[in-house]
Amino acid sequence: MGKKKGSEIKNESRRKKGEGGLHYREDRKQWVYSEELGFKPDGSRIRIERSGKTQAEAKENFMKATEAFDLDYMLSQPTVEDISRQMPFMDFMIIFIGKYKKRKDGRALTSKTKNFYFYLASKMKEIGTIPLDKLNTEVLQKCIERVQFSKVQTPGNNSDEISERVMAALITLLRAAFRFGVAKGVIHSNYMADVTRPVTIRGRRMALTGRALSLPTHVVEKLMDALMQDPMCKAMITTLLYTGLRIGEVRALTHSSWNRINCSFMVDKNAVCMYEFENGKVVKEWTDISSTKNTSSVREIIYDESLNEVLDEWIQYREKYKAIREHVAEQGANALLFPGVRSGKVMDYRTINKKFHRILDEVDLGDDNIRFHRLRHTFATMLIDSKIDPKTVAEMLGHSSVVTTLAFYRTVTSDAKRAAASSLAGKFKRTSQ
Repeated sequence: MGKKKGSEIKNESRRKKGEGGLHYREDRKQWVYSEELGFKPDGSRIRIERSGKTQAEAKENFMKATEAFDLDYMLSQPTVEDISRQMPFMDFMIIFIGKYKKRKDGRALTSKTKNFYFYLASKMKEIGTIPLDKLNTEVLQKCIERVQFSKVQTPGNNSDEISERVMAALITLLRAAFRFGVAKGVIHSNYMADVTRPVTIRGRRMALTGRALSLPTHVVEKLMDALMQDPMCKAMITTLLYTGLRIGEVRALTHSSWNRINCSFMVDKNAVCMYEFENGKVVKEWTDISSTKNTSSVREIIYDESLNEVLDEWIQYREKYKAIREHVAEQGANALLFPGVRSGKVMDYRTINKKFHRILDEVDLGDDNIRFHRLRHTFATMLIDSKIDPKTVAEMLGHSSVVTTLAFYRTVTSDAKRAAASSLAGKFKRTSQ
């Protein structure tokens, strides 16, 4: 019998502790069925567990407990007539999402959407017990900012801030809830109308520009020296720095999209982390190869030929992994340039992210808030500083408009203004003579 995989050992450990769906408990000599059903008003999860001598008995006991729970839970929930200004904020959100939140077309929400909204609302558990009449713009703004910069609870992103889309969905939900509360007379004013999106590294509404987020030259040099020990990290990070690609675009590169002779990549795909929510939690995750972020992101990237040496080193190094050899043999020209060394499929974001941050820690850069996207900011800033035409930079980055590029990376200094004024004055003088 072969060795067990790490995931199998982990699952066995979880089952012994009584976690998971239907599983057998050796200590009880019984089958156990457990599941998380949603959230309590304080943001904690609701979990039901029942056991039986057989699988069928455990399932039957669980279903009975679930039916009883649904009835008791619904009876215990306040109705709209019970809503008052003294009601805790989380109770109010549960009522709003469960009974009154509708789709744009006026139809009722699906259970999947409701669960996602409950998941969003749970992010605000810090103020969940505060009565509605005690809420104000300042309290909401501070809570939103703490949510923005807290660790993400979904797999694959536990090193970054909460994603821009989830943050936008949360704020949209809160604004709708406060409009409902004002209409029902339980909230004095729509405080969410004055709450602004917090500064975010990923979002477009940033106080920090792309230039401010670019890495200093000495940090880049220190990082490149540290990458020499890991061929995979070296190849991916160097590709990011030399091309300005997004991390998802690099993970989706194939051999057919790479023209080694012309030193170019044809970018038309993007690797995206996908999540399936159930009862407010992530029950399934996978990586999907989809189209690029927008039509402007479909582009050809020309890079310096020195990158070929790094990529050749990576291709030679990866041959020792059986999963990659099988993937390349099966897919041919469509094989991924950076497949996972164990899966032979799209490289998991967590794999490269953990390796990257391990290297950063080794060279004392772990506290500098360095993320993959900052390498893209560095690439763009260096091009602008080298006086490359902004239109060219915009096309290389895949921006839909050169305005975006200039807003993020172009800084107009006093010296530049003075030089422009002097140049114009010089022309006027020559014209008047």
